[in-house]
Amino acid sequence: MTVDDLLQVLLIASDDSDRVFRHRDLAEWPEGGLELFTQLGLLRRESGGLMAECDTCTEPPLESVVVIEGADGLSRMFIHCPEAMRVEVEPEMCECWEVDPDGFARSIATTLDLKTTPKAILSNRLWRLGRMPYGGKTRKVLLAMGLHLPDAGAIARHIGPKGRSIVLVPSIVPDDQVWPDVVPAVIALDQIASMEKGALLIDGKAFMDMVAEADEDKDRKSILPVDPDIKKEIVGRMVTRAIDRRELDELCIRARKSTTSYRGAAEMLTKKLGRPISKDRVSRAFEREGGFDSVMASPPKKGVS
Repeated sequence: MTVDDLLQVLLIASDDSDRVFRHRDLAEWPEGGLELFTQLGLLRRESGGLMAECDTCTEPPLESVVVIEGADGLSRMFIHCPEAMRVEVEPEMCECWEVDPDGFARSIATTLDLKTTPKAILSNRLWRLGRMPYGGKTRKVLLAMGLHLPDAGAIARHIGPKGRSIVLVPSIVPDDQVWPDVVPAVIALDQIASMEKGALLIDGKAFMDMVAEADEDKDRKSILPVDPDIKKEIVGRMVTRAIDRRELDELCIRARKSTTSYRGAAEMLTKKLGRPISKDRVSRAFEREGGFDSVMASPPKKGVS
């Protein structure tokens, strides 16, 4: 497991409020991973008291730790095991870790270079991270966790109307039916976040691309205005964006077919086009055309250089 893999694990765990990392989980993490993500504010010690599991059982449950002082004055730790009865455990086995939701919000806001301090709207579920420039104006950026859970509708009602907000989620994008009003741009962090030299990074170009695509989707689903001039302007803008995206999709596919990886294709296009193209942008081009295997098996299209 690499630190990038561990970041993905933590992003998935952020949408699961009950996820606790135990001693045996940490054994699979890369060296220094616990310290790194604790320093970044993404992890904290679990607050439920001393808990441990039996290291000899196949699927042991977490058990409460009992501390017993011996005749020598030294403290020893024990848990009850259904199979082995009383089992002694080491202090490091009693530490459990969980995602720190507030720390996560602060880390994402810092990475996006938002100037305001994140504010919790709903504890451990929804934060206002700040505002970012977009299209000559600014848009509110929020972080939401657990939007796939049964109470997601109650969380969504705090986002704001008209779909102008940009909502970041750790990994699970909710169904459109969650939103009481216009669906906002919802961006999954596991698609744009990565680690590099011990720092959390967000692919800014991929982020903006995904916001633009979400806005296009919102435009397509919305009812066009009655005013013919406004309608013509909106339709023209949508057509132009669609053509630009199709052409870039084709370039991404052609580049990937001539290289050995999405990253290699992204680097090639970045040099050719003079603007950043991310590996995720290349990957999404394949997804829109039916998937990697389907595209690679199809003959090349003509007309795009």
